[in-house]
Amino acid sequence: MPTISVYHAQLRRYRPRGPNGGSGGAVANGGGGGAAAPDGTAVGDDDDEAEPPGTSRLYGHTAAVHAVDMTVDQRLILSGSSDGTVRVWGMEFGSCLAVYPGHVFPVWDVASCPLGHWFASGGADRVARLWVSERTAPLRLLVGHSADVDVVRWHPNGTLVGTASADRTLRLWDVREGKCVRYLSGGLYGSPTSMAMSPDGLHLAAGTDEGQVLVWDLGTARRLAASPPAASHSGPVWALCYSNGDGTLLASGGADETVRLWR
Repeated sequence: MPTISVYHAQLRRYRPRGPNGGSGGAVANGGGGGAAAPDGTAVGDDDDEAEPPGTSRLYGHTAAVHAVDMTVDQRLILSGSSDGTVRVWGMEFGSCLAVYPGHVFPVWDVASCPLGHWFASGGADRVARLWVSERTAPLRLLVGHSADVDVVRWHPNGTLVGTASADRTLRLWDVREGKCVRYLSGGLYGSPTSMAMSPDGLHLAAGTDEGQVLVWDLGTARRLAASPPAASHSGPVWALCYSNGDGTLLASGGADETVRLWR
């Protein structure tokens, strides 16, 4: 059965208190989400014991879990699954607090808004959805992509959300209006498989299934840089991350078993 396991930032499995003081489901502690495995389990780095006594996991999804994220206040965990739902889990007891149906096909990514109770999801139904925790129906449908929405990321100001799609485009959406305000595709060879926003909100970076890493200016939608073939990954770029603070470094991780740093 698909499960979610989450680990303490010090690489110890964290077991939240159950309603009677016992161990509840396992949830994440720290800034950011865990990793979702193909077998439906989100895992951390602590694997020195196969299954320590008293360990429990978050059960509820009925198919593979592809994405997890944590709210900025570290009280809730979001998960997206091939069962077409997003679930919200409480940190204190590790219980499922709400199920958000709506996606017709698998949910590939989820992302919590940096400013509060909004969150976003993207999936195989070619639509990104915006949600608020108080209601289980989507508040906005972001329609425009012609293929799977594989990645969703929030702008640091919390009023914009970015989407990356297998249609070989990236879009930036106004959260309040649900309208596309930026369309990025110039110089993008292959489909975007990862995306990151700079801490100052000025730049958007994307990695592709062809190994490229590209950066755009969000104010002008102009492409600023693209990795040359000799420096690009030799396979899909699965992960991107800007350095905290000034965002002068960009890290990429790919299927070619390498991590690369870009300035």
